[in-house]
Amino acid sequence: MKADEIRIIGLTKMDRERRDLVDATDNDLRELEESKNYAIRFEKQRAIEQVRQQVSRLASERAFESLNGRLTNEFQLRMIDYHIGLLRSVANKST
Repeated sequence: MKADEIRIIGLTKMDRERRDLVDATDNDLRELEESKNYAIRFEKQRAIEQVRQQVSRLASERAFESLNGRLTNEFQLRMIDYHIGLLRSVANKST
């Protein structure tokens, strides 16, 4: 009887330790999954930001090239004359 009691206690203890080990493994797997998902989200956001910066840089370069192509001396003089005319009309209205 004593041997059976010791054997049952041993089996019970072994079963509890097995369940604890399975639970710990499940927790470790869940934490690894969460860590993996966080890393994926972080890298996705980083990639999106890099693409956004490249698109912005390219758009700025194209706009600058377009403006430089249109910015002739004649156009600059017309813009200056136009703005001088605007300033004169504002000055005349305030006096």
